[in-house]
Amino acid sequence: PDVNVGTNQETLECLAIRHFGGGGTDDHANRTKYLLPLLWWLFYPLLLLFWLFIFCIILVKVIHPIFMRGVIAGRAKVKEWLVQNGAQPETVEENLTSKAIEHFCHKKHFMDRLQDPAELLGLVGAEVLAQVVAELAWKN
Repeated sequence: PDVNVGTNQETLECLAIRHFGGGGTDDHANRTKYLLPLLWWLFYPLLLLFWLFIFCIILVKVIHPIFMRGVIAGRAKVKEWLVQNGAQPETVEENLTSKAIEHFCHKKHFMDRLQDPAELLGLVGAEVLAQVVAELAWKN
């Protein structure tokens, strides 16, 4: 069922008259009818800014550290895999950028994707890729 109770302004005016318009005089009811919506629309942007501020604080203090912990763990796994497969640790450290690892860790099954040379090239560059391919070729 479609129920239309009016616009926000009409609803606020109605509520103001019903709950705060007592006192018996029409003048008091009219003043309350306009004063309450005026106060609401005056403080409404501040209320929105307050909730945005609270959301940003939660995002920065809670969500971002959890995300970065995952990125750091992903970086350690990738570095460990590369070193186990023949890359030099110092070369990996130079070429494994945070931006690349963040992009790479968002994909599903990112450890399985290290087997793909194109993915590995985008992640660590040509020098590390050449070291890993040479080691894997030597093993096989």
